[in-house]
Amino acid sequence: MEIILHDGRQEIMIRGGENSIELCEKRQRKGVGTWEARSFYHDPVTALEAVMKRRIRNCDARTLQELKEAIDQTRQELTATYSLKISVCSCSGKHSKS
Repeated sequence: MEIILHDGRQEIMIRGGENSIELCEKRQRKGVGTWEARSFYHDPVTALEAVMKRRIRNCDARTLQELKEAIDQTRQELTATYSLKISVCSCSGKHSKS
């Protein structure tokens, strides 16, 4: 699993490994773009919560109303992304017997 999102300042990627979920940042090394793991989580939900917190910290809100709007917008975008990825992943082609 690799999901590329934007945290308000830069592109970040949530990448699924064998035993953990990695939150990666894009880095330039010798002119080549690579993804470098910055933090690790045991499930996608906590990784998405970390992305949400980063996006809220990086927003340009100057009032409580703007902050509330940024929180609501971020929550809606991440929920839509997470729901889409779950529904895509759950369609493995196997049908359960009813």
